[in-house]
Amino acid sequence: MTKQIEIFDSLISKIESEQRRKQIEKMMEQIGERYFTSPASSNKSYHDAYPGGLLSHSLSLVSNLKKISSLFGPEIDNDSIIIVGLFHDLGKIGSLDGKDFYVPVKEQWKIERGSVYEYNKEIVDGLSHAQRSCRILSHYGVSLTDSEYAAILYHDGLYL
Repeated sequence: MTKQIEIFDSLISKIESEQRRKQIEKMMEQIGERYFTSPASSNKSYHDAYPGGLLSHSLSLVSNLKKISSLFGPEIDNDSIIIVGLFHDLGKIGSLDGKDFYVPVKEQWKIERGSVYEYNKEIVDGLSHAQRSCRILSHYGVSLTDSEYAAILYHDGLYL
């Protein structure tokens, strides 16, 4: 995971907007450990359902966005690719008060079916993880463009 954190740090350092880069650095001082250790999903048959999976998944997304961004036109800048890619699932770290989004499954029958995590029932904010991503970014003063906000909110399409 150390290599992935180095890649993450390298991507953050490439954000051209000094203001947004500093906002993100300040946010990561507070929530970095949670971000780097959270899973990206709950079931082994889904993507990256293990501690650190959120980081792995987000880095893969940035890489894929860079590869396909030319298809969408030159108006997608590098800052947007990095910010949306890294933080589209930020809400999967959990609530602002420190409750984890995913908690380990305890029931053996669920584990036998591939579930390793489940949603934390103590989080009662009524937000989707995408909405929570925008809320966390806003809480830490990380400004988003309208396009970045929409990309994060609607990245799961029909699974909202």
